[in-house]
Amino acid sequence: MNFTSIIFVLSLIIGQTLSALSTSNDYIDTKGTEFYVSFPPNFHNNPQSSCARDSLYFFIVPWESSVVTITSRDRNGNVQIKTINALDPSKIYTVQYTWCDFEVMGVNNSGELPTPFRQDQTKAPQHFSINSDKEISLYVLNHAQTSSDACLVYPTDALGKYYVVSSYISNGVGTNFTPSQFLILAVEDDTQIDVTPSVRTTRNDVSSFSTTLNKGESYLVQSSQSIANGDLTGSIVQSNKKVAVFSGHQRALVPYNSQTLLSRDYLLAQMPPVETWGKNAFIVPYPTPRNSDQSGDDLYRVVAMYDSTLVFVNNIQVAILSSGGLYQSPLTTPAKITTSKATLVSHIKKSSSAIPNS
Repeated sequence: MNFTSIIFVLSLIIGQTLSALSTSNDYIDTKGTEFYVSFPPNFHNNPQSSCARDSLYFFIVPWESSVVTITSRDRNGNVQIKTINALDPSKIYTVQYTWCDFEVMGVNNSGELPTPFRQDQTKAPQHFSINSDKEISLYVLNHAQTSSDACLVYPTDALGKYYVVSSYISNGVGTNFTPSQFLILAVEDDTQIDVTPSVRTTRNDVSSFSTTLNKGESYLVQSSQSIANGDLTGSIVQSNKKVAVFSGHQRALVPYNSQTLLSRDYLLAQMPPVETWGKNAFIVPYPTPRNSDQSGDDLYRVVAMYDSTLVFVNNIQVAILSSGGLYQSPLTTPAKITTSKATLVSHIKKSSSAIPNS
């Protein structure tokens, strides 16, 4: 019997991680006192009965004794407040929510395509705001039975107004279709959003479109089910006020065209704004579990913001990218990525299938 290993990770490796903005003397880091989170769609086996099984998790890391408040708003607009006394800096504090109340619903409701309750390219109310009296670090996990991922969350002072998305290639057709996707979350009222997708979306947009969001409203964008292998990587998000952008994939096969790997999994990462990008990144292959299929390789992707961006791998030039352009390659050994202009580098763990009786 084969089992799917839940080991996909989309992790951002930034040359100058959340470095200082050129117009400011204040350095930005990933610790903060205010955070906003909304979850793009995962794939939940038997979605009608999985509410009690699959969950969303918040992992609070206090740097000193802290009181943390999580305010949640579900898909029906109901608001709930939880207070966590994170008093011991040596501990990690965990808070759990049911996914079905808070996850934004896309074009594929875990095998039901299309769903009449889809929220892609509409204003969705569900979100979480996290406030602390002292600086904390925050991680989130969207956990389903066979499809999960976690990511670091950036505080509001590390957010920006200009993003280029890094995602991955859509899979399948029909009810088996799972899309490349990203989600925009407003942290202020009257936030004007302009989106330029790199491929056709589920609402058939192929050129730029706009919307206005109030604080706590999110906006999900997914690649069209009518396009084989659609990838929203290179899409551009601009706004007049700071926003949070969460990117990834509902259930990805990595690499997407593998004929031997069977497992698919959720990808989730928060995008850093363009002004925090760097020119250097170091990447190392993830370990492969002993009892999993050893075929296939991890991937890394380099996304450019500016035209004529030179990409070097271990000091050898491998590409010249235009704005929104992508360079992708298997990752089999540790590597140093250097670019002539600021870029975003992502590392994606390959899919895997468990080997019977191993």
